[in-house]
Amino acid sequence: MANGPPLSTVTRSLSLLDVLHANQFEGKSFDPEILEETEENFYRGAPPEWLNFHISEQAELDGTGSPFIKRDGYDKLERQIHKLRKHPGISIVKLFHQPGCGGTTLAMKVLWDFRKTLRSAVLTDSTSDITKVAEEVVHLFTAGSQGDQKTVLLLVNGVRVLEDLQVSIMRTIANQKIVTLYACGGFTQLYWRRCRSKE
Repeated sequence: MANGPPLSTVTRSLSLLDVLHANQFEGKSFDPEILEETEENFYRGAPPEWLNFHISEQAELDGTGSPFIKRDGYDKLERQIHKLRKHPGISIVKLFHQPGCGGTTLAMKVLWDFRKTLRSAVLTDSTSDITKVAEEVVHLFTAGSQGDQKTVLLLVNGVRVLEDLQVSIMRTIANQKIVTLYACGGFTQLYWRRCRSKE
């Protein structure tokens, strides 16, 4: 397979994925009021934003704060992803959680921590055209040179989407005649869903 376009060019063209960059927010300065408002909103119950993880990471590095709290299940989820990414193909990790117990925060924290070693993204609209989503995910995987392929860690919310997306990604890989090298891994979908009990 020939070299693909640079990763920075690819990520700007993706409309259905919120790509988390390895250097997200690095070198960027923020108005202190925005930082305070972002933190305050989170602690009042708003869903986390990527900026929350950056703020926490910077405070820890500066010695002015502590690391973002790792929720129960973080270590197990991290181990599962490490184990699955060693195998080419598509893997799915399911995370079920009660509303309000921090499942979304856990899933986002895992993506944040993997952002430097995996291509991490969130599916922004689970009602989107699955074929288009699969094309964007595969495009993210193939960006850069063949030796630069990295496992894509995709955060998905929606059980209907999972199976259809898996089939569509496999079809897109076959149609484009993409060879996933063992060292490159493949695709890991981190599926999270709020529910009353494990279904």
